[in-house]
Amino acid sequence: MNIGLFTDTYFPQVSGVATSIRTAKEELEKLGHKVIIFTTTDKGVDVEEDEDIVRLPSIPFFAFTDRRIAFAGASEALEIAREHNLDIIHTQTEFSLGLMGISIANKLKIPVVHTYHTQYEDYTRYIANGLLIRPSMVKYIVRGFLSDVDGVICPSGIVKNILQGYQVKPPMRVISTGIELEKFQTRFAATEIQAKRQELGIANDEIMLLSLSRISYEKNIQAVIQALPQALAVNPKIKLVVVGDGPYRKRLEDLVRENGIEENVVFTGMVPSDQTVLYYQAANFFISASTSETQGLTYLEAIASQTPVIAQSNAYLDDVISDPMFGYLYADEGDLAEAILTAVSQTPTMTADAYQAKCFEISATHFGQELEKYYGELIAHNNFRLASYGGEKSFPKALTYLPKRVFKYLTKRNSSHNMHDEQITPSRSELSLGMKEPMNILFSIDDGYVEQFKVTLYSLYQNSDNPELDVYVLQKQKLAKTVEIQKFCNQLEINYHPIIIGERAFEDAPTTDRYPETIYYRLLAHEYLPETLDKILYLDADILVTNDISPLYDLEINDYLYAAASHVNENGLVDIANKVRLENYQAKTYYNSGTLLMNLKKIRQEVKRQDILDYIRHNDYRLFLPDQDVLNALYGHKIFQVAEEIYNFDTRYFTQYELQSKGYWNLDRVIKETVFLHFCGREKPWLSDNPRGNFFDLYKHYQHLVAKMEC
Repeated sequence: MNIGLFTDTYFPQVSGVATSIRTAKEELEKLGHKVIIFTTTDKGVDVEEDEDIVRLPSIPFFAFTDRRIAFAGASEALEIAREHNLDIIHTQTEFSLGLMGISIANKLKIPVVHTYHTQYEDYTRYIANGLLIRPSMVKYIVRGFLSDVDGVICPSGIVKNILQGYQVKPPMRVISTGIELEKFQTRFAATEIQAKRQELGIANDEIMLLSLSRISYEKNIQAVIQALPQALAVNPKIKLVVVGDGPYRKRLEDLVRENGIEENVVFTGMVPSDQTVLYYQAANFFISASTSETQGLTYLEAIASQTPVIAQSNAYLDDVISDPMFGYLYADEGDLAEAILTAVSQTPTMTADAYQAKCFEISATHFGQELEKYYGELIAHNNFRLASYGGEKSFPKALTYLPKRVFKYLTKRNSSHNMHDEQITPSRSELSLGMKEPMNILFSIDDGYVEQFKVTLYSLYQNSDNPELDVYVLQKQKLAKTVEIQKFCNQLEINYHPIIIGERAFEDAPTTDRYPETIYYRLLAHEYLPETLDKILYLDADILVTNDISPLYDLEINDYLYAAASHVNENGLVDIANKVRLENYQAKTYYNSGTLLMNLKKIRQEVKRQDILDYIRHNDYRLFLPDQDVLNALYGHKIFQVAEEIYNFDTRYFTQYELQSKGYWNLDRVIKETVFLHFCGREKPWLSDNPRGNFFDLYKHYQHLVAKMEC
């Protein structure tokens, strides 16, 4: 066969996609096929270095400037495809080369197969700051693109499930990228393995758990660290070795200290790639709590190194870990400690026959054979169609499925670009194509506030002019109603991001039945949230949103850490008393922490965990409204004040607001202008069978709407 691989990403760009494509090329060539790669130009690479790699003129992709898209070369690519008499085209991208590959296959009347590598819902915020493509749009774009292909390759069962959820029509085949086995199967000498364990401080009778990845929040190494104390209470000879580096390392090191397990966790930093095999072979188990992987090659590398895996079950790993000798899969994060202990005590030794069979299954050789088989089927089907029906394909529909604003934006960028190799930074005017930036909303709740959270969220959805909401929920442990919350958010087309933090630093902080431990989490939200977020709006779950929040969310607070409303009337006696009590005389007023616009970029620079913990430890006797007092004491002078009547209308004081404003803040004004109704105090509308006035009635109305929607 003559095969054309079309990709925007290839070496020297480093990525899993590039590795997969190179592996495919090498294995198919071993089977006697001719493979031509059509890809983008890249700095420092001679376009004529390899006659089987066709590099087309390209520019940096505006969303990921280390990636590139072709802006020309379609005619050249078509001519080369004709010269090589291609039998099939295999696209590996949904962007420039992917569209080009579909178009060329259409002209040549040959089949086209596509590998879907990327879950774009996780990346839309990086594309023009989320102004161009919303997560809810992804399924339509992908479904449209794939409507023009003859077959789809899914690297894992997870990807197949995702595409089935998108209602993708072409036939799908799960073909996982294999690995080069030789370097993992070559055993290091026992003396070298022993020396490495000694270097890491691992005794012969101790159990070494290996984590090997980039250290980022998404890798969820924090879950492994949080599970260790429970496991160590049963088996104190367990040690975790974390290999790699990244932005979340310091937080993990702090977490280790907070849990008092410094003697059982080793951070190595980055290690040379040729040394990773030694770490695999020195370990007793490879462990990962990541839930974001659709196909993790490190699992395969561990098994090839004869190191069993401990990981969370998913559609991909259920196939890979097909026997207990290859590892142990747990169902839920709460089961991780037990999973470690079970794996340590019950994992059988890999038998030679089972190991060899598994190695073939995960090998690059098997990967190449599966590709060859699928290509043959698609070519045979295409030949039958040509013979039976003349084979005319319809005009490629992929572009017609792209939202007009996306097409307009991309064509505007490409047509106006001077084709020099410069970074592309969209201007605000270029992005003002009718779509607002997604709004980031933050809550911090436990199981006792799930129903109230849903009412607040529903009121936000009903009264927001921006249809795109990213909702992050801080929680100490996974909420019991997680599935119910996800379903609720799906109904509202809200993007739900649960963040399970396992925080223990606040366990000894002052709490009451009204003020649980979770109230403190907003103070360190910047540590838990993705580093890509620069702004987020925190809301208590006892709030009703009654008007659009955009004016507050869009507020530029520049050098301030937060924007918030007064908790009491500015300069009133209670306000003055609070300043004296908390010894922050620079603060303009005493602020309510129920609604906080957070300038995360500034907060990351100035708000320090230790300052907060020290203040709580030394001043717990003076904390009446615990987290709110800490916020005002330490940062009250760095809060931008917004109107209380609009952004923190305390429903207890309606009459007071009306009298003080000489009738201006009457009920009609509240309905028209107030954004947040805050049900402060002990009497809550969800606790009362006899609602007290119009605001309680309104809350009950929203409760009814939520219940009706969930029926």
